[in-house]
Amino acid sequence: MRDLREGRVTAYPATERQFRTRLAGAPVSVRSFSRPLERCSPFACLGMCCYDGVYLDDEAADVIELVVQQEGAFFRKAGLELPKQVVIDGDWRGMASGKKTAVRARPFSILLLNHPKHFNDTSCIFLLDDGRCGLQNLSLSRDLHPWYYKPFTCWLHPISVSLDEGGQICLPDEHSEPYRFEDYDGYVTRTFCGQTRACGRPAYEVLQEELHFLGRIIDRDLAGEIRQGNATP
Repeated sequence: MRDLREGRVTAYPATERQFRTRLAGAPVSVRSFSRPLERCSPFACLGMCCYDGVYLDDEAADVIELVVQQEGAFFRKAGLELPKQVVIDGDWRGMASGKKTAVRARPFSILLLNHPKHFNDTSCIFLLDDGRCGLQNLSLSRDLHPWYYKPFTCWLHPISVSLDEGGQICLPDEHSEPYRFEDYDGYVTRTFCGQTRACGRPAYEVLQEELHFLGRIIDRDLAGEIRQGNATP
């Protein structure tokens, strides 16, 4: 049986290598991480950012399918009755396509105040009723980092990382929101953890855990770089 704990930091060693290669010298948008945010609690937002599941590369899709095979009893005990096909094919407005986690019905619009009307009443199949992630719970139960089995896109949110040449590490705001259309009023800045909060703290402070974990993978002190950038006249 394959040991999914072979990865240096996460269950996705190939993705780690890709991130290290592509982001070793990628610029960090210091100004974007000065935007005030508030730390979101899954018990308050119920995991609304997970409403459409998450798109996966081949490595993540394979790992998640294998995890479900090996840890089915854990998920059932946690209250997750997973479908036979946990990874499906999808397409989102031509911006994201391919493999993704399946979704199930979930009445967010009834459960949450100020739920964005353009968000569907669905959730990732790994989302627990209390807003926690089943994959994160599995990681914790195995004495691993909480994000060990969690796809990169999930734990990075609301941080945006571009792996293309000339890409950067940034925090989109209402003006640079990448998922806004005439009939879809954004995603990153409409989730509770991505909304600008006038009384919040600078994002690089609120998102210290995410920046530290990403920095651990790509061998950079991202929070330190941002603080130094803010201190530079």
